[in-house]
Amino acid sequence: MEKIKTNSYFVTICKSKNKTFIQRRKRKGLHAYPRTLTLKEINKCLKNSKIKYPKLLKNGFKFVHEEYIESTRDIKTLSNIEIIDNVTNIISNLNKIDVDNKKIVWKNNSEFLKFSIQNLKEVLIHKNPIKLNEYLLELDNMYKELDDERKLCFIHGDIHTKNMIISKDDFYLIDWELATYGDLAYELAMHFILMEYTGQEKDIFFSKLVKNIDLDVKKLMNDVEIYINFELYRRKVLKELKK
Repeated sequence: MEKIKTNSYFVTICKSKNKTFIQRRKRKGLHAYPRTLTLKEINKCLKNSKIKYPKLLKNGFKFVHEEYIESTRDIKTLSNIEIIDNVTNIISNLNKIDVDNKKIVWKNNSEFLKFSIQNLKEVLIHKNPIKLNEYLLELDNMYKELDDERKLCFIHGDIHTKNMIISKDDFYLIDWELATYGDLAYELAMHFILMEYTGQEKDIFFSKLVKNIDLDVKKLMNDVEIYINFELYRRKVLKELKK
């Protein structure tokens, strides 16, 4: 079996006589929020959806094997508007998925962000406990401002062009290991940060999304900004700790 290294430490393309597949190293450590679903559970959630994704082939202790999706068109040839069309369609379908998992410990959007802040706190305690209170002062009441009337939904958590593949006429979203049951506003905030959309593109995104999901757009936009502020602050703090 031939192993081809990729740009990621966690991902290797494996080729044998009969098939090509992806070998993904399981990650450990603290993240933006607790990982509550295994890849097996995530695949079960996606199974009956209309979303195109790489199927799980093998679930090992340290590695998982996933279906290899061959790209037939460079994702960079798509405009941001074309990407928005595909992403809003995927998010609309994610919103229809029911997740029955007892490991999910947050009951609403406020609790979801509160757990994210708690995770950051644990990182800071480990790396720099002396400046803990200084770092967390700005985050104390952030989660209390979120709209808890908006229902939690299934989210990918890391939607950007490096996790998109066009194969023939199909648009695939890959790298689902961060998927969980969480806040739609977090999903959009991360996507907007990673894609660096203009204000006009964000407006187009919201207008397309609300055609498929019944949402209070004003509250959603407000909450997206809260998550953007949280994520940018989190990145700033972690960057400072590396100095």
